[in-house]
Amino acid sequence: MASVSDRVADGGVPAGPRRRRLAAAGVVVLVVGVLGVAVFAATRPDRARREAAGVVTDTAPEPAAGPTSATTPPPVGWSALPDSPLSKRTRPITAWTGTELVIWGGEGFTTDVCTLLDEGVSRCGDQARNDGAAFDPVTDTWRMLPPAPLSEDLGSWPTYRGAWTGEELVVWGGPDASGAAYDPEADTWRPIANGPLGPRTHFAMALVAGEHPEVVVAGGAAGSEGRPSVEVAAYDPATDSWRSLPDLPEGRVDPLVVHPHESPVLVLGGYAASDVAPDGNLRFPPALRLGATEWEELPAAPMGRVEAAVAVEDWVVVTGTDPRTPSDPAAVRAARLAPLSGTWTALAAPRDGVAADALWLLGDELLLAPEWGVGAPGTPVPRQVLGLDAVSGSSSTGWTELPQVGLFDGALDGVQGSAVVWTGIDLLVWGGGADGGYGADPVAVGARYRFADADADADADADADG
Repeated sequence: MASVSDRVADGGVPAGPRRRRLAAAGVVVLVVGVLGVAVFAATRPDRARREAAGVVTDTAPEPAAGPTSATTPPPVGWSALPDSPLSKRTRPITAWTGTELVIWGGEGFTTDVCTLLDEGVSRCGDQARNDGAAFDPVTDTWRMLPPAPLSEDLGSWPTYRGAWTGEELVVWGGPDASGAAYDPEADTWRPIANGPLGPRTHFAMALVAGEHPEVVVAGGAAGSEGRPSVEVAAYDPATDSWRSLPDLPEGRVDPLVVHPHESPVLVLGGYAASDVAPDGNLRFPPALRLGATEWEELPAAPMGRVEAAVAVEDWVVVTGTDPRTPSDPAAVRAARLAPLSGTWTALAAPRDGVAADALWLLGDELLLAPEWGVGAPGTPVPRQVLGLDAVSGSSSTGWTELPQVGLFDGALDGVQGSAVVWTGIDLLVWGGGADGGYGADPVAVGARYRFADADADADADADADG
């Protein structure tokens, strides 16, 4: 298979091979970033379990695996999405259902609405978002979601996380530690059962796929004191029930939960109860693997702090930095973890010392959304892709930059916390913020990226289906 850098069409647009369609054809793809917001490609677990448990009663047909082609196909490269009915926001809960991009919640984090806290510290932001919308890339249209049965008094700090199960978008958190599940087929929400966890922020939430899929919630800053939590619990959407999992060895804020194919659940990254060791040096919490009765510590990652991770087949690919040398491009690294053996393998580092805000799987390539870089000040850092042949070790090709979006006066270039999904044909990007680690001053615009051979792939699929 040709490497990413070998597959560049006229105008510098990387071509997308046919394996890109895997993410829209039923493969569960877990992607997480520094705040643990999860995105999943479409799959359909056993609906009969939910019907038998009385959780769902509708019998609507299953959605198609994904869009094939629009009436007027978009051009190769970046093109603008139509105006969204949603307000500006960053870090919304995001899912690709197989036919629609679903967005809910997020932060209206702005620098012009600030509250002075103790000791001269300011918190900036307006009301956290509690609405959502869905975008259909075939019809090129948006629709609003109905209101969720969740608290409307969110304050200025978002506390919800979400996970796509293949049938529903499960949302949990908030000031009262409650949740709801959205069914895009029926366009309805249902409340979910209360669980064993109390209110918290900055926790991880992700789908654990398998014969009986569950949504795992781990760690976070719990209670009014924001203490790092050791608690972990799993929600079963089929039975609308929760169960407690073993506690983490120590509390962890902003962890990442990842579930590689046929491997145990992993917890990586985040901030421990204290990031300073007794000797005064920075301390980084280790990767953990869920065993039968407790979490098992894995060997140290080849970077200081793991900041983004994505499950790729039987591996986990991570990127991270060493905060002790933040201005050194060599401090930004990427690596591959084999969860069963606990073996780390170094990968090509992102270009120009770019730290990842999040990682996504685009069929047979990884997409890195930059958090920051060490390039020229004020210059937006491009998104980058890395072929899975480089992840497996069959190629030495490094990361390749995607073209800048260049639309909306550059509003989508260099942003963090965007809603990002891969449809199997197009990369969809919406929203995000441009300033600071949480993406301040968000935007409410979006764009799609069409790879050079996407139309040919769609035609090949149509011929095969015919």
